[in-house]
This record gives sequence, C-alpha cells and structure tokens, in this order.
Amino acid sequence: MIFYEQVQAMVRKEIAAREKRGEKLDLSTKVNLAKMFRETVRRYADKPALKTRHVDGSGVVSWQTTTYAGFGTRVDEIAAALLEHDVKPGDMITLQAHTREEWTIIDEAVIGINAVLVCAYPSLAPAVVEYQLNDSGTIIAFVETRHHVETLMQLKEKVPTLRLAIAIDDPGIPLPPWFTTLDKFIQTGKHALVTRQGLAERIHAMADTIDPESLATIVYTSGTTGMPKGAMLTHWNIASNCLSTSWVSALNMEGKSNLSFLPLSHIFERMAGHFFPIMKGMCTAFASDIENLSRDLQEIKPQYLTGVPRVFEKIYAFAMLTINEYSPAKKKIFYWAVDVGKQFDAFFRANQKAPFGLFIKLQLARNLVFKKILAKTGGEILCFISGGASLPQELARFYGAIGLTILEGYGLTETSPVTNMNDPLDVQYGLVGPAIPGTEVKIAEDGEILVRGPQVFKGYWKKPEQTKEAIDADGFFHTGDLGEIDGKGRLKIVGRKKEIFVLSTGKKVPPISIEELVATTRFIQQLVLQGDGRKFISAVLTPNFDAIKAHLNREAPAMAASMPDVKAAKQDEVAAFLARPEVVALFQSDVDAINAKVDPFAQIKKFVVLPHELTEDTGDVTPSLKFKRNKILEHYKDLIDGMYEKDTSVELSKVNVQISGQ
Repeated sequence: MIFYEQVQAMVRKEIAAREKRGEKLDLSTKVNLAKMFRETVRRYADKPALKTRHVDGSGVVSWQTTTYAGFGTRVDEIAAALLEHDVKPGDMITLQAHTREEWTIIDEAVIGINAVLVCAYPSLAPAVVEYQLNDSGTIIAFVETRHHVETLMQLKEKVPTLRLAIAIDDPGIPLPPWFTTLDKFIQTGKHALVTRQGLAERIHAMADTIDPESLATIVYTSGTTGMPKGAMLTHWNIASNCLSTSWVSALNMEGKSNLSFLPLSHIFERMAGHFFPIMKGMCTAFASDIENLSRDLQEIKPQYLTGVPRVFEKIYAFAMLTINEYSPAKKKIFYWAVDVGKQFDAFFRANQKAPFGLFIKLQLARNLVFKKILAKTGGEILCFISGGASLPQELARFYGAIGLTILEGYGLTETSPVTNMNDPLDVQYGLVGPAIPGTEVKIAEDGEILVRGPQVFKGYWKKPEQTKEAIDADGFFHTGDLGEIDGKGRLKIVGRKKEIFVLSTGKKVPPISIEELVATTRFIQQLVLQGDGRKFISAVLTPNFDAIKAHLNREAPAMAASMPDVKAAKQDEVAAFLARPEVVALFQSDVDAINAKVDPFAQIKKFVVLPHELTEDTGDVTPSLKFKRNKILEHYKDLIDGMYEKDTSVELSKVNVQISGQ
C-alpha cells in the first residue's frame, strides 16, 4: 500500500533529480498534440498504451493490451480513411461515444491530420445533437450505439453538411449508403496505406507541420440552461496544460497505469485522462462502467485516477454503508482509526512532527483498517486527481485520514481545463492550490476569478459577442466563479457568481457550499437548494436507498422486508414508503446535521423528497453531474412552490417535509 508521505518522498526525489539535470519548464516553445503523440509512440513503441477488459465465452477475464506502436498503427488506419474521404485541415468531425479505447484512437487520428474533433456527449437529446452538428458544420460523424445511429438517420435531412457517418459498434440494422461501420472504415484506411505509397509517412509528417495555435477541438459546454456553446480549444491550449500540470505534480509516471472512466467528451478527462497519460508514456485502461469501478480498480491496480467529487462521494457512501454492517466492536475500531488518521494528517499538513505515540497508533490503524480500504482501489494509487467541482472538505479529510493523496484542481472547459492545482507537497483542504506555471489568476472587485494564460480558449464558435463578454481587453477570461486567494497564492472557490441566493430578507446564501455537506450524510443521496428571492431556504432531496435498506435491516427488519424494490416498483409505491414516519425521521436527522453547520438564515426550513435520483435522463443534471438548478425548479415547480405557500413562518428548529410521487 502507498500512503501520502511515501508519495511526497517520491515527489521530493523527482524534484531533486530535475534540479540536478538542470531541467526547467519551457512554455516558450509551442508544440502541437499530434507531435506529442508521435514522439511518445517512437519513444515507448513496445510499451503498453491501452487496455480494455474482455470476457470470453467461458467467462475468462482478460485485459487486452495495445502497445504504443499498435496505437500508432490504429491511428494511421483511421487517419488514412479520413484522408480517403477528402477530409482537409479545419474540417469538423463529430464523435459521440462513451469512454473507450476507440475514442482515443479516433481523437488522435482526427487532430493528427489537422482536422477538428467536435465532442458530443453520448447522452445528448436528438435536438441537441442536431444543433451541434449544424452549428459546427460537421462533415463526418462517429457514433457508438444503435440509438445514436437511429438518431443520425432521422436527422440526416436536417444536417446538410453531413456526408458520412460511422457506427463504432455494429448497430444490427440495415444502414443507408452514407453510413458505414468502423470495421469497414478501418479496412478503407488499411487498403489506402498499402496501395498509396508513402501515405503513412505523409500522415506522420503532418505532426511536424500543424500550427500549435490551430484549432484542435470544439467542446460544447454542457451548460445548465439553453443550448450549449462551442468552446474553441487549440493544440497549444491543451498541450501547455499537460506540460504545466505535469510540472506541478512532479511524479515520474512513466510506465504507470491510469484507469479512465469519466466522459472523454468532457475536457477534464480528455486532458487529464488521455493527453496527459500519453505525454507521460503511461498505459490507460478503460473501465467497463462506473458501477464496476471497484472491480476494475482491483484488477488493473492503477497508480493514477481522475475523478469528480460526485464519484468520491459515492465511494465514501459505499464505504460507510459497508461499515454500518459491522459489529459494534468493529465500528468502534473503524472510527477510532479514522480519528487517529485525521489527527496525524493535521500534523502532516502543518509540516509538524506528530507525537511518537500517535505515530504508533497510526501504524496500527493502517494495518487494521486502512490497508483493507486501500486494497479496494488496487492498493497502488499514487494520487487521485479531482476536478469538475469543489471537493467537500469533510470528504477530503476522510481520504487524507486513510492515507490517500487527492490533488484537487480548478478550471473550466474554456481553460483547457486546469488553471490551479494543489502542490503535492502542500495540500490544504478547501483550497485548489496556486495557479499552474504560465498562468495568471486574479480576483476582480466583485470577487470573480479571472484567468489569463496559454490554456485560455480562443472563444465561442461563431459567437463573437459572447466571446467578447467572456474574454476582456487584457486577455483575462471571466470564469463566472467567485474565489479568494490566500497569502501563498492558493485559490479558494467560494461559489458561482450567478449562484448566490439573495433571500427576501436581504441575506445572501451560497447554495453549493451547503449542498456539498451531503457528502457527510447517511440517508440523502442528492441535495439541491432553492430559495433565491424567497423568505427561507428549501431543498429537493433524493434518498440513498441502499443506506436506508441497510439501516432498516438492522433496526426494523419487518419494515425492511416491506420496502419496495425501487427499480421495479411504481413511483407512488416508493413515495408511500418514503412518507412513513420512521423513514422521514432518517432524512430529518441528516437535514438537522447539515443545519447545525450553517448560519441560521441559511438553514433548510422545508424539503421535498423525490422517489428517484436526479439524472441526465430526468434532465436534471449535466453530463458532468452538475445540477441544472433552473431545470429542477421548472420540473418540480409545484412541489417547490408548495413549500412556500403555507406556513412560511416556520420555526428555526422545525423542518417541514413532503414526499413527491413524481
């Protein structure tokens, strides 16, 4: 098992080696992503690059490996096929698929011939797909599922620029002449490489000629309202971000393993889980799905993993659910161990030597408890990278207590994405670290975070007015986030500029910081606050059904037996069960715990419980798992309005609840 003090020792060793070599970060010489890829292929040709899990007919599991040489060949084949279909520099190629090795291969092939990859989340509604295809002027689209194929077939007449579509998987239905499969498309490329003399060399040579400032990708910001905007990112935007974050992390990751599971359509995973590992000569394995993440972690045993707070919350919630099944004696040992871990961690973060007795207790805690937990991650994690949203401090402290290193970063799609990142030798909970090399971060008079640097995007595709609003005359990008910078230059995220509730009393409430406290609750899965312009704060919450079931199995077995199967039962049946006083009391206890940590005026006075999770399918969260607050307000308007129509002079100690059958 690897604990954070061992990781810091590795970082110090790498920094010392860098200094001995006289190595310095050079951001003055720009490079394109294609050149970075080709250099890695040459340098690590026989080293593993990609892994995908396969199960044969007998149930035997294997992770099939592609070397960097093989990776390069597969990229050549798709690049050659694209050239055969007359793709030219600057042409728009859309890719809509889940995270998988074909995603990375298509990505490298497209940008390697100086075309532009347009990202489409696999969950997009047909209307949004139509908008993105037309807005970008896509000429070729790669899609994954039968649903994607059928959607394109329905949209074809509405997208005049679309010439060709490729199905990554066999859809199992007849395809029109303008549609083909990836296997057939690859055969076209293979044939061209054999029959067209020097084609492979021509493709490789493009890496030396692509202008680093040329457009590499359009990433549509998922947005919480309206149609998304296309952020234009260049080769150098992303490449410089890889170089700067690598310098900050200061870990020798050559030959190490990465497990990729976040959407590659999001620039965070694409940079940190795709381009960065390639630059470092790492091997990326692709998780089957998030539900089997624990299994894949134990099989791959990665040293590196990117995640978002929602994922770390789920891992924590699963751990707590398991702990609650322990005997009283085992529970006592667990909580004792976590307390010891937090005490030691506090000394460590303050660069102070812990008392010898505490150190001995820590070794006992690690042997009895923490090593078993870390084994569930594969046991070899050097660091987790967290981005996409702020990591709740309580969650960070728990992971710190058990010895894991989580490097939290901050950034946006428009900043490719990282602007700030924790120094592994100075991780302070609640802060996202100083600006990465080459980047300027400052706070405007109104508290907004402003960013200038090589990673700042070129603007919104075909939206010059919105680009002018986003990037000021001095080249600073206005993030829309509120922040503070401490004496060491470390950034703290306070909230969203447009997500500060102003109550009718004049009091200001930052909802996100309160919503993050859900990570410390037992029975609430999701929590979304409402209250802007109202007299008090209310909430929409969803249940943690697994935790409720486990609790009732222990405390009220007969009631547990009557709990409906939430996946099969009707919503009204689930709602009726959730309305039982014993269950409402569980939510009440969690809300009381949250209210104890916030100012009286910011406390949740009423809440409504939904019998289902807020998901992309319900239209309530973005693909990056952020709440669409306005959509939630719209979808559950009657329920939310109902909390304000009666008894609005609620006592501070009381919480009114209603259960929704929606």
